[in-house]
Amino acid sequence: MADEQNVAQAPPAEPKPLAPRREAVVDGSAVTFEWEGVDGADSYHLQVATDNHLHDLVYEQDLEATEHTAEDVFETDGATYFWSVEARNDAGWSDEEYVESFVSGTAEDVEAVAASPEPNDGEDYGPAGELVRAAASEMAAEATGSEAYFEAERERGVAHEGIEAGQIMSIALGIIAVIVLLVVVLFVMFGLSEQRQQRAVRETSRYTELKETEAQAADKLDQYAIINDQEDVYRIPIDQAMDNMVNEAYRQEKQAK
Repeated sequence: MADEQNVAQAPPAEPKPLAPRREAVVDGSAVTFEWEGVDGADSYHLQVATDNHLHDLVYEQDLEATEHTAEDVFETDGATYFWSVEARNDAGWSDEEYVESFVSGTAEDVEAVAASPEPNDGEDYGPAGELVRAAASEMAAEATGSEAYFEAERERGVAHEGIEAGQIMSIALGIIAVIVLLVVVLFVMFGLSEQRQQRAVRETSRYTELKETEAQAADKLDQYAIINDQEDVYRIPIDQAMDNMVNEAYRQEKQAK
């Protein structure tokens, strides 16, 4: 029972703003604010300010609904406003704050924004590809004097705005050249790295062969030694001793003849 009483006396959560949000352009002569309802809230307090910390308030209202329209309150000069809603019950006000924003314009501003085409990030080759294709089409239209192309642009609301197609093509070609240069540099660096690795392998192999030769030479030298220098007694390899005996016998046989 005590736990249920503590829950009932807890302040409500902060309502989440629904509209307008993220600097949406709205008709400043009549701005409709919407937010999510909060369980346990008895009323809501709407605040609108010119700063995101809600210090310079220009409008506030105590409400019981989750929607409110403010008429003839905001200037329609394209200024940005910030707003938030607090919830209240007998235990107090909500603690957290969600702050959203909107741009107060005229009805014509809202229509212009609504008529603007949305960016299409899913188009073939991405926005950059479409930009290059559009610039190429514009250059062709300028070269041929095709008035139909520019008339179609005006109908779509994307008429020429002073950015020359040649400039767009130059920027696009510059980006392509940079990408190609990076690919070449990476390819050369990879080739140099592979050559270094091969050289290191060859040097390691040569070092191993040299060590084996030195070991064989050391074994050969160990087979020769002086047993008695005064009596001319020496130690030589067995195969060389046998060769010496054969050669000496052959020499003596030849002398006997």
